[in-house]
Amino acid sequence: MGPGRGHTGDNRRRLGPLSTCNVRPLDRLEDYSRKLEDHDFSIDVDLGERSELNVINVALNKMVESMRRLGQRRCTRSATRFAGSSNLMASVAKETSDAVQGTAATVSGLARGAEDQVNSMMVASTTINENGGPR
Repeated sequence: MGPGRGHTGDNRRRLGPLSTCNVRPLDRLEDYSRKLEDHDFSIDVDLGERSELNVINVALNKMVESMRRLGQRRCTRSATRFAGSSNLMASVAKETSDAVQGTAATVSGLARGAEDQVNSMMVASTTINENGGPR
C-alpha cells in the first residue's frame, strides 16, 4: 500500500493529524477511480461534506454525468443506425421476394403456354391421322 492508503498507525504518524480525516475519503476516491478505469460510470462519488473535498466531489460527478450522457447518445445513435440497417435489409428482402415471385409467375405462365402448345399439336396430329394423313 502506498502512503496515505492504509489504516495503520505508521501511515497516520507519517501523514500527521489530517490522515485520520482523509484516509476514508481518499480510499473512496481511489476505489471510484478504479471503477472509472473499468468504464463503470454507474455510480457517483461521495467524498463527504468537507469543503476542500466537495469541489473534487462535484467536479467528478459532473464529469461522470457528462460521460453517461455521451454514452447514452452513442448507444441511441448506434440503435438508430442498427434499426435503419434492419429496415433497409427488410425492404431489400421484400423487393427480392417480390421479384422472385414475379419471375416464378412468369416461368409458370411460360410453362402453361408451352403445355397448351404441345396439347394443340397433339390434337392436330391426332386429327390429321384420323383423316388419313396429309393430302
